[in-house]
Amino acid sequence: MVSIRDYTGNLQTVIRSEFVGPVDLVVEGGASSNLKPMLWFREAGYKGNYVRMDLQSRFPTTIYNPPIRHPRSITGASKELEEFLDMYDKTWNVRGNCFHTDLAKKVVERFDSKSPAFFTRCALADAALSDEIDFWEGAKEKKDIMSPEDAVKNISRIYKKQLHVTPAGFDIASEEYVRRNKAALAEYQAINPIPNLHVIDTLQTGIDMRKHFIYEAFERYLAASEADGWEIYLMTEQFNVLFMKKAS
Repeated sequence: MVSIRDYTGNLQTVIRSEFVGPVDLVVEGGASSNLKPMLWFREAGYKGNYVRMDLQSRFPTTIYNPPIRHPRSITGASKELEEFLDMYDKTWNVRGNCFHTDLAKKVVERFDSKSPAFFTRCALADAALSDEIDFWEGAKEKKDIMSPEDAVKNISRIYKKQLHVTPAGFDIASEEYVRRNKAALAEYQAINPIPNLHVIDTLQTGIDMRKHFIYEAFERYLAASEADGWEIYLMTEQFNVLFMKKAS
């Protein structure tokens, strides 16, 4: 049975404590066009390189920091824009599969990183989903679909820390979070398939086979991670935040 520990605090707590300072490179997998995750790290004080990786064709095939043109003449907008540009500095984009070690190694070497970390937002479940069922209906090449066990194996070759926001196709929370928010969660049905991991779901849509297979793959990902020496944590003050680090 997988052992999941409490991490006291929330997303900002874990970024400040585990990433600001010790980590010199963050690689975000499945980044899409959403810049919010990068801003979470910058606002928490992380000033190192941040690489956004995705398979979308809009992402460049080489590691690239695209310029942002902005209307400095807009009255009252300059300060906010300058703050954003400061946060955007050292932020790079590249097209590729975040679970492929060849590209990850190139990124690490490009920045001479000694302590890289892996991050996803709403991407882990699909990215590490078992290839037994192709939910992408051919949108991904076969080489980009891998089992949870292979995904863990590849991550372990590169990183010592990983952080996932909304990692599954359903809401997850620690037992402590559920206890603290019992009243707010009263209308939801929470099941506890793994000690200290609650799956929170209204179950109003009936049986969702995709969700079932994602859960199965997610459980396999956790089990394979623990077997490979990863310590697994859920936040006490926020749901859907999964932090993992290699046991020292």
